[in-house]
Amino acid sequence: MARADNTDKNSTDDFHCVIGTGGHIDHGKTVLVKVLTGVDTDRLSEEKKRGISIDLGFAPLVLPSGAKASIVDLPGHEKFLKNMLAGATGIDLLLLVVAADDGIMPQTVEHLQIAELLEINKAVVAMSKIDTVDYRRQTEVKSDIYELLKTTRFRGAPIVATSAIQKLGLKELLVELDKASTALPDKSTELPWRLPIDRVFTIKGAGTVVTGTLWSGEINHSAAAEILPGDKAVRIRGLQVHNRSTDKVQSGRRVAVNLAGVTKSEIARGDMLAEAGYYHSTQRVDATVKLLASAGKELKTGAKVRFYHGTKETLATIRLFDSRLLKAGAADFARINLGKPIIAYYRDHFIIRFPNSPRIIGGGTIIDSCAQTTTRRDIKKTIAELEILALGNSQEIITLIMKRNKSAPLTMRELSKSAELADAEVSRTIDKLLDEKLLKVFSYKDLNYYLLQDDFKRAHKEVLEYLAAWHRQNPLLAGVDKDRLSVDVFPGLTAKKAGLLLIVIKSSGKISISRDHISLAEFSLKDNQKVLAGLDKIRAFLAKRPYSPPKIKEMDSYLEVSGKESRSLVNTMRANGEIIIIGDYVFLATAIAAAQERLVSYLKQNKDITVSDWRQLLNTSRKYALPLLEYFDKQGVTVRDGNVRLLKNEYS
Repeated sequence: MARADNTDKNSTDDFHCVIGTGGHIDHGKTVLVKVLTGVDTDRLSEEKKRGISIDLGFAPLVLPSGAKASIVDLPGHEKFLKNMLAGATGIDLLLLVVAADDGIMPQTVEHLQIAELLEINKAVVAMSKIDTVDYRRQTEVKSDIYELLKTTRFRGAPIVATSAIQKLGLKELLVELDKASTALPDKSTELPWRLPIDRVFTIKGAGTVVTGTLWSGEINHSAAAEILPGDKAVRIRGLQVHNRSTDKVQSGRRVAVNLAGVTKSEIARGDMLAEAGYYHSTQRVDATVKLLASAGKELKTGAKVRFYHGTKETLATIRLFDSRLLKAGAADFARINLGKPIIAYYRDHFIIRFPNSPRIIGGGTIIDSCAQTTTRRDIKKTIAELEILALGNSQEIITLIMKRNKSAPLTMRELSKSAELADAEVSRTIDKLLDEKLLKVFSYKDLNYYLLQDDFKRAHKEVLEYLAAWHRQNPLLAGVDKDRLSVDVFPGLTAKKAGLLLIVIKSSGKISISRDHISLAEFSLKDNQKVLAGLDKIRAFLAKRPYSPPKIKEMDSYLEVSGKESRSLVNTMRANGEIIIIGDYVFLATAIAAAQERLVSYLKQNKDITVSDWRQLLNTSRKYALPLLEYFDKQGVTVRDGNVRLLKNEYS
């Protein structure tokens, strides 16, 4: 798929929709597509030999208004349901073909059910083969079709009598397809792009090519991309829409993508080509599941099903939340555990059938692609959250996502990814929450972070109460270790998120953060004369022997105080940066700074230094000199070369 001379950067701007054929086998879908487009979509030799469609077929169609459409010709035989479902993904408009001689047949009904479960927007019916029956039969079949559509979302869809052989009704059919296409809702390009892959092949001189219907967003020639699952980074070499090269393609279009950095054997139908770094794979989702009235039997919780999402098929286990049994025609929330990872997203549709049956039994909508671990005790809470996700507005959904994140400050992109909503929609929701003073915002390293005001107030209160209790129990310590406080007060947050939250709390002026320690802003060791006296004693003691200090565990005997008091005093000085522990020895920070200055000065005048030279320079013994040199090695001041140390370049 090399870049061609007919590149047209706007070649997809007048594109309207993807039309999918549906209907029973041998009702003339492929013949009708050939007459409308001039393309025989049966490309496989076995299809031509057997005279039936086995796999997906594709053809471009120009509508009377001049608008372009893509036709996906779906197999009608029940044995090829898997292929049919892979092609049904991304369809905007159903072209349901019903033969006038056979009338409504099992796959007519099933394909209509699939279109409803996938919430395909519009339908046009072609009553085919009218040349084989009389007018009375045509009227009878047309009446049956009206009755079939009456209880569906396609009630009132136009029915056009056609004959591909005699070319009857074709103009009228195109007009109805054109009308239906112009009534379709606009495609949003706000979400990051993703493309469920339905074909993979190679072209000599071009390499690996994948095709599919772009589900969301806008893909361009320079986009960073990956194959999911597997997070395989790939590079886009070219884009084509029906053999016309283009630099960008918007959602809803059929597109062929020429890829670099991947071979055909590394990709399969069911994989997803997507914007790098945004989507994720999952093997557990929460969803609404609807069982068709025609399912034939009930769905028990724990039942195994075949699960179809996009172009992917996998086995799955369905566990109902509200009941142990789902009756035909009913719906319920369910946890779905998948045998293979899928790239699911909020409000994606899926189809299910029993493993050993060729018939579909229902489908549903994914509500949460990051389903949380749920115990029986949590079911009511989970159902309440799913109701918000399924029926709530964006403000309710964003609020829920923030509560789920346990007071973690989140960026807008993090909120978008967690809520699985477009950045623009999240931005509008954030503005509304800020206007209503329900949200707190702060900036850190050029990024805005958001958290609910109630969550901030609660976290702020918990930190103040924790520090007050800490100071009461540890009056000799300057503060609590930052990591310890984070684990104790924010056990559900990462160290990074806890650190961000503490920065926000610090802005209130109620706490103080010094190095890795935190205290109440009003707390001061200056009010504790006993502590001040102990600190002065340590300073004086260490100043007398700067390069031959005691170990931590020896401090109590040297200072003639209890071990607990000694440790408290040492920890206080360490928190304040007054001392540095090297090899369990307690050095004054000023002594270390002076030692580094002497070491650098010596090495600038001399090529290297031995442990013996260093020991003499500090007037100390080897047991102190060696740990000090190793410390400066770790600090990047020196580098060891055999038995000597050399000065690092940046210090020379």
